[in-house]
Amino acid sequence: MAIEKNINITKYMLYFINILSTFLSSYVIYKGNELMAWKNLSRSFLEKLSYLPIEPKRFISYNFLLIFILLLSIYIRNKYFKKNRLLMTIFFILDMIICITSVALSGFSYKGILFIAVINLMVYWESSTIIYYLFSVILISYILLDYNILSTNIKIISLDTYIDFLDFDSRIYIYSFKSILNSLNQVLFIAFIGFSLQKQVKEKQRIEKLYIKLIDTTRELSVANKKLEDFAKTSQEMAKIQERNRLAREIHDTIGHSLTGIVTGLDACKTIIDIDLPSTKGQLFKIADLARKGLIDIRRSVKALRPDSLERFSLVSAINKMVEDMSSTTNIKIKLNIQGIFEALHADEEETIFRTVQEGITNSIRHGNASEINIVLKNLNNFIYLEIADNGIGTDSIKEDFGLLHIRERINMLAGKTRFESSINNGFKIFAEFNLRQK
Repeated sequence: MAIEKNINITKYMLYFINILSTFLSSYVIYKGNELMAWKNLSRSFLEKLSYLPIEPKRFISYNFLLIFILLLSIYIRNKYFKKNRLLMTIFFILDMIICITSVALSGFSYKGILFIAVINLMVYWESSTIIYYLFSVILISYILLDYNILSTNIKIISLDTYIDFLDFDSRIYIYSFKSILNSLNQVLFIAFIGFSLQKQVKEKQRIEKLYIKLIDTTRELSVANKKLEDFAKTSQEMAKIQERNRLAREIHDTIGHSLTGIVTGLDACKTIIDIDLPSTKGQLFKIADLARKGLIDIRRSVKALRPDSLERFSLVSAINKMVEDMSSTTNIKIKLNIQGIFEALHADEEETIFRTVQEGITNSIRHGNASEINIVLKNLNNFIYLEIADNGIGTDSIKEDFGLLHIRERINMLAGKTRFESSINNGFKIFAEFNLRQK
């Protein structure tokens, strides 16, 4: 901020110095013409020229007008048109015209005002090709618009010509003041260039620091990403362990129970087969029935691992297929009532509904000994309502085991609500509801 402040101070001082230099030129020309008229030297002065000079009062008016237009254009572009590249280009061309005209009015004796056009280019214009063309025009103008160069072929009224008509003391003061203003103008311009370069260096250093910080941040992100990958692997291992434990429970509850009954029954058959053949046949029928039930339980457990139906069917079709399969294998009456459209759901929303219905049916059969299950699924303006009720044995103490806990966790992940209701001999009810996310 300090560098920016120094640039602005230097810029405004350059404006002030050049305004003073313009006023000095106007004063010298006006005073010189006044003295020529007083000393009756106008005729000898005009005979030396190839053209009539501008009337002193008009010269002063032109200079004041040029300075006014220049300052007004700087104010307008700074306030309203900083981002309009076309208008900024027009303003810069206007700067050059004003500055070159001012140099011409001074008899090409003072061209420091061209520095204003240069600093305006540097302050208000972003780096681009056109700035180099404009800068080149100003540089060529600064070199060529010189009294010593132009006066060899063109008769020009130099500012020094007017100063020579002044008295000795006035000439000394005017030349001294003019020299001081020229020196100040050059020093301030050099200072402006220095501050601008310093600003560029600071900006480059700031960008380098940001780049280093970006590299450090990228490195930190890489470390964090590695940790995240490790965490993901750990999570996968934990998920495998949890799934392995779940499978262990399923095997214990299904295969273990079925095999135990089959082995026990076969041992009994070996004991009574030579004594009571009809009883042995009856026992074998019971063992076969137990094996079939065990097979059904195993198939049901395997299907719980992955919702293949959702991959092959729509949500409604998958639920209908699941209900149809369960009804045919268990001889349980399942009523399904689906209302609304279920075609624009997210994948996790579909899976949550499917899994909840699946677990509700399994819970009613396995724990409730239900013979009838009623399922109501509604989509009410992107609000999902699900109710699963059975006529099973019910319970006065609801214990949220893995299945019910799994339902609650899935619904909670969708910012929904879950409720379980039951009592002895009044069956079991599952209520779930959540809002669909907008796609």
